[in-house]
Amino acid sequence: MKIGVLSDTHGYAGVMEWAIETFRRHDVEAVIHCGDIHRASHAELLLEEFGRLLIAAGNCDYYARDKLAQLAECDPRMTYGEDFAATQFDGVWIAVTHGHHRGLLEDLAGGGEYRYVCYGHSHRRDNRRYGDTRVINPGSPAESRRGPESVAILDTTEDTVEFVDYLRR
Repeated sequence: MKIGVLSDTHGYAGVMEWAIETFRRHDVEAVIHCGDIHRASHAELLLEEFGRLLIAAGNCDYYARDKLAQLAECDPRMTYGEDFAATQFDGVWIAVTHGHHRGLLEDLAGGGEYRYVCYGHSHRRDNRRYGDTRVINPGSPAESRRGPESVAILDTTEDTVEFVDYLRR
């Protein structure tokens, strides 16, 4: 299964449009947003387009948290958590956290419960193994602190991660 992974979109409409188009081109079937989405309407766009969404709130999602929680309550295709959230995609357990609670990220990655743990916050790409768990940070398509602005495509069947750079025009 191909899953689009993004983080730290910070409410930028152009960035979200680019991410959606990128995920379409890669035949993505579900999306993970690792927080700092800023707008519940962007979560609705992802749900409308891809049908499944796993999302955790970020440290800058103050105003979106209530709306995201309400959306998840009303739509079973969306799994949401304030600190972290987890669900199965195609029989594979995946967790997401924003990454600003460092101990939580380490607990999720080292606990052995999840095949994949996705996070954001640092705006830096990460793709490494922590025991049997693959830890993924897609970077940020909105702004990068170190490295290219990007999203990631996770293929759970092939157990691969591909980063796609956001090239500003």
